[in-house]
Amino acid sequence: MDPAAWNKALKGIVNDFGGTLVQSEGSRQLISFRSVSDGLNCARNLIDHVNGVNTTIDKNKTSSEDLEIKIGLSSGLPFEHDEGLFKETIEQADRLCNAVNGKIIINSELRYLYESENQNTTLPGEGIRALNPEEERFLNALMDFLENSYARADLKVEHFSIDLGLSKAQLYRKVKGLTGRSLNAFLKDYRLEKALELLLRKQGNISEIAFDTGFNSPAYFSKCFSQIYGILPSKLVK
Repeated sequence: MDPAAWNKALKGIVNDFGGTLVQSEGSRQLISFRSVSDGLNCARNLIDHVNGVNTTIDKNKTSSEDLEIKIGLSSGLPFEHDEGLFKETIEQADRLCNAVNGKIIINSELRYLYESENQNTTLPGEGIRALNPEEERFLNALMDFLENSYARADLKVEHFSIDLGLSKAQLYRKVKGLTGRSLNAFLKDYRLEKALELLLRKQGNISEIAFDTGFNSPAYFSKCFSQIYGILPSKLVK
């Protein structure tokens, strides 16, 4: 889908639900809403729109690539602890998007707020994944450790297990249940996302970025990057 067409559709749907585009950076948009219900309804309409576009693409056979959209919904105040505009809210929404398996993911606080807004009406479950407090605690502990350790080339499952205080079997079940991936696959995907950010910002050459994101070999990094993004890093930086 043409980026201009997508941006037009996005703005139209967001406006329909009283949303305000607060920040746009690359493929990530930060949107605020007056109520949880408005945010959830907007999210569901955006998913429906993308599904409709993908169906049209498939029927016309003009492209083999589907649009992908993932939405993380978190609550918060514009300024929290003087750390910048919606900083904690953005961090939580990013974690929901980057780590949790699903198309629309919300935290436990938003589930409570939704049910309060709608006279204790149960959150509609279809297409929406609401984390419970225990899942949120695990998500934040996992991401805190990962964000501080992903650049270590010697990082292993054992390190996560020790830091999080879980056996390997417990860790595997929790990570698989949350992310839909094994820990090793999740770690590799996370490193590749970080590498993509660095490449787009031109913060180092390919070898430097490979090592900075925890890969032992630039050749292996290029192979993994190509498998995920369909392009070699060397082609991307030209």
